[in-house]
Amino acid sequence: MGSARHRNGGALDLMVPLDAKSEAPLYQQVCERLTQMVADGVLKPGMRLPSTRALSQKLAVSRNTVLMAYEHLTLDGLLTAGRGSGTFVSSDVSAVLSPSPTSASPVHKSGTVAGALPETPNLDRYQSLNQALQLSLPAKPFRSNFPAIDAFPIRQWTELTMRNLRNLPHSAQRELLGEGSASGDPALREALARHLGLARGVQCRADNILIFAGADQALDVVLRVVIGKEDPILCEDPCYKGTFASLATHSNKVYPVRVDAHGMCVEEAIASHPDARAAYVFPSNQFPCSVTLSIERRRKLIDWAKMRHAWIIEADYDSELRYSGRPLPSLHTLDENNLVIHIGTFGKVLFPSLRLGYAVVPDAILEACVGARAVAGRYPMFDQRLTSDFMNSGYFSRHLARMRKLYAPRQTALLDALNKQLGERITVAPVETGMQVAAWLKGAEDDVVLSQIAAAQGLEANAISSYAIETPIQSGLVLGFAAFSEEEIRTAVLALKQAFAIYDGRHPHPSK
Repeated sequence: MGSARHRNGGALDLMVPLDAKSEAPLYQQVCERLTQMVADGVLKPGMRLPSTRALSQKLAVSRNTVLMAYEHLTLDGLLTAGRGSGTFVSSDVSAVLSPSPTSASPVHKSGTVAGALPETPNLDRYQSLNQALQLSLPAKPFRSNFPAIDAFPIRQWTELTMRNLRNLPHSAQRELLGEGSASGDPALREALARHLGLARGVQCRADNILIFAGADQALDVVLRVVIGKEDPILCEDPCYKGTFASLATHSNKVYPVRVDAHGMCVEEAIASHPDARAAYVFPSNQFPCSVTLSIERRRKLIDWAKMRHAWIIEADYDSELRYSGRPLPSLHTLDENNLVIHIGTFGKVLFPSLRLGYAVVPDAILEACVGARAVAGRYPMFDQRLTSDFMNSGYFSRHLARMRKLYAPRQTALLDALNKQLGERITVAPVETGMQVAAWLKGAEDDVVLSQIAAAQGLEANAISSYAIETPIQSGLVLGFAAFSEEEIRTAVLALKQAFAIYDGRHPHPSK
């Protein structure tokens, strides 16, 4: 108990709601509320409660009321009192809180009576995503879309942080302590406009760039403006689970479109869903298939948008990480009708917890998107200014060059190890852009089961089929390489080979 009390420090500033109109005595209400707070985990073993004088003043009741409640709960074993040290939640409350056999109306931790939950239409859509999108640290091989955070130039980032902190007392920098514009920091938007023009051929004014808390929020806010509940929207199949959940929240008519070796099958989409009002695509590096939308299909998609007067939302999350070949033009570059909304993020090329994304928005919907952005909240000004300084100082371009040089041999190490150890079981090809490859299974293995076995081996090799919405797809694994050294990759491939062996032991081939 001593250590728990020491960790807790001062007493809690506790609020216990009471009902003056209730027939139950006030001391009994205090007992019931405190017991429920312990059961809900709000009050934890070892926590120090307020003194009887402090709590009585807080609740506007007599001190004797609180004193009687504390005495009853101490006799019940829920609280313990030490001479001169205060009143604490008992270190062992499990016996006190054991449910009575005659107890009725079970209560959940939230305090909601079982079966009384109001109609919640999106409960299932997001409840299933909670665990699927949780990522632990440190990253396990072969986590996808995860950069080498150990190679981030933290010294330069720290220097920029200290410089901005030292400048805060000056009036020109005090704006960083305010809310700032919903559009984002002007300095960052200017830096982004220059970068996108040089690196991606995206010609835009800084005014057309909006800053978000990641690409996911950028998509959510843009959809609020351009899509109604009955507006059909095209999306790639398979795709990232969070993406589909966001699309389905805004539209009741999300049409999954098959992906092949050349990206989204645009002609099939246009023929099957001529009424679509928007399309969401990953043209530079489709996830999870790691394919690129061909130039022919890019042009067909642009022509379709012009003919239908529809929107194209282009996700461009890691195109800076290109290792070979000439980059294909972004959809925004090909668009002459201002129908493409370009979305990007810094999380994949800098570090994930930065949670900094952006969107290039056409003039026609700019004011509405700024309004929707204001409703969704603002991104911290200080981090925006740090990022703009990082770009303007030249650190950003140098970091990208270093990461390309770091990731390229890691991809080579992964491909070599896979071909050597598992060449008979998988087909894998190098990617020109990105941080992961798609390893397609040659046999009839269930990639979901194989992924689960790999997880038991300490690996994070996600099943490609788990990203499918409607379209049947060949089994395979998504294998990331950016965050792991060449030696870690070779060791992880051996562990993956062992996962295949375990799978074979549980699912022997008929011929064996």
